[in-house]
Amino acid sequence: VEHTSHMLTEMTRGVGIAAAIPASGQTLDQVDLLALGERRVLMIVVTRDHMVRNKLVALETPMAQEELVSIRNYLNHHFSGWLLADIRTELSRRLAAEAAAYDGILKQLAVLSAKGLLEIESTPEVYLDGASNLVGLDLHLTKEKMRELFRTLEEKKKILDLLDRFFEQPGELGVHVGLGEAHPAMGELSLIGLPVTLPNGLSAVIAVLGPMRMNYPRAMSAVLHVGEAIQGALE
Repeated sequence: VEHTSHMLTEMTRGVGIAAAIPASGQTLDQVDLLALGERRVLMIVVTRDHMVRNKLVALETPMAQEELVSIRNYLNHHFSGWLLADIRTELSRRLAAEAAAYDGILKQLAVLSAKGLLEIESTPEVYLDGASNLVGLDLHLTKEKMRELFRTLEEKKKILDLLDRFFEQPGELGVHVGLGEAHPAMGELSLIGLPVTLPNGLSAVIAVLGPMRMNYPRAMSAVLHVGEAIQGALE
């Protein structure tokens, strides 16, 4: 994603933007658990979007590797292919059942769940390159408005909000001329972007931000070309 934003900047001399957005629901592929001594356990969760999360936790009571293997096998056998949120709900239901009091695996699993075994934080990655290309443009902005524009471009959430506002349909190139409704300092700017769905389950948006008098055919061609290249590289 980071290289994509730089590539768009080099091809268009505008501001290249690229964002990778994880799926709203993460689906479990497999879990692995490793005892590291001193009551420490390395919890490894792999999801179907090919993301791997590692978390090292300390336990109040040690667990032997044999116990961890049993827990791992239980999760992988019963819950591979499930949404993580659904797994947490089902585990809560099973733990609440009277029989859980006699199930050693479930009791140990409850300990690891409390340590965040199935709690996955997925945050979008946003990269922006070439903001300095806006400096020499006549955007009819005061110095304060120009500083405000640069502050906006430094905030990941505002960039995501901008992309989300204008680009929804995967594979559909969007061209938006004049962004004053989105932000007062962007009235003289245009945005060309393309949402893409990647083979690994992620969604991405690639875009070029530039002046309203930019070379639109060149920018549109660059966005389409880079979008196709990303998808082809991951297939």
